[in-house]
Amino acid sequence: MNKPTPHLDSKALDIYATFGRVKPVLDVLHEVIASKPDGIPSGHLYAMLMGRVDLEDYNWMINTMIKAGGITNTNHLLKAVK
Repeated sequence: MNKPTPHLDSKALDIYATFGRVKPVLDVLHEVIASKPDGIPSGHLYAMLMGRVDLEDYNWMINTMIKAGGITNTNHLLKAVK
């Protein structure tokens, strides 16, 4: 049986589309951070992404992961939450 499709206004559709594009990037960033048991300096992570992601977008992604509870940032040292 098909599930009914909820009605979404244009703003909700924009948010949903943006999340769909950003979620895989956030997952990869989390995986990289989690692969470093002692954490990774935020500047080092940004340096790896330089040229692919601008600083404003990078800060937005890091802050989004912090607010979601996936990582912590202490003195610019990023660590994954287990």
